[in-house]
Amino acid sequence: MNSVPEGKRTCQDAAYALLARREHSRKELAWKLRQRSCCENTDLAVLLDKLEAERALSDERFAEAVVYSGLQRGHGRLKIRNKLRETGVAASLIAYYLDQADIDWHVQIHQVRLKKWGVHLPQHDRDRARLSRFLASRGFETELIRTELDL
Repeated sequence: MNSVPEGKRTCQDAAYALLARREHSRKELAWKLRQRSCCENTDLAVLLDKLEAERALSDERFAEAVVYSGLQRGHGRLKIRNKLRETGVAASLIAYYLDQADIDWHVQIHQVRLKKWGVHLPQHDRDRARLSRFLASRGFETELIRTELDL
C-alpha cells in the first residue's frame, strides 16, 4: 500500500514507483511523468538525469529486458527493433542488444511456426500466405519467412 497520498506524491516518488514495477526507457518515463499532475512544475530533464546517475533509470537495462521479453514471446528482430525505436532507445544500443542476444533467428521462427501451425507445412497457397502474414506480423524478415516456408 502506498504510504504517501496521491495528492502529496512528488514527481520523484512517481518516477520511483514506475521504475519499481518494470524497466522504462528515458523517453517512455518522461512521457508517463508528463501525464501526472505532481510533475507539472518539475524539470523532468534534471530528474531523469538524477535517476540515470543513480542507475535507477537505464536505457541499457530497458533494451536488454525488451529483447529478452520479445524473444520469450516469439517475436522477430523487426518487431523487437521497432519496440525499442518507439521508446526512444538509441540505434547503437538496439543493434548491440539484438546482436548480443546470440539468437538463431532460424530456430526462433521455426519454433513460432511449429507452435502456430504444427509439424507440417501448409500445402495450399492460401494457407501459406496466411502463415507468411502471421510470421511477418511477429516481426520476422521476408527472407527468413521464405526460408522457413521453403518458398
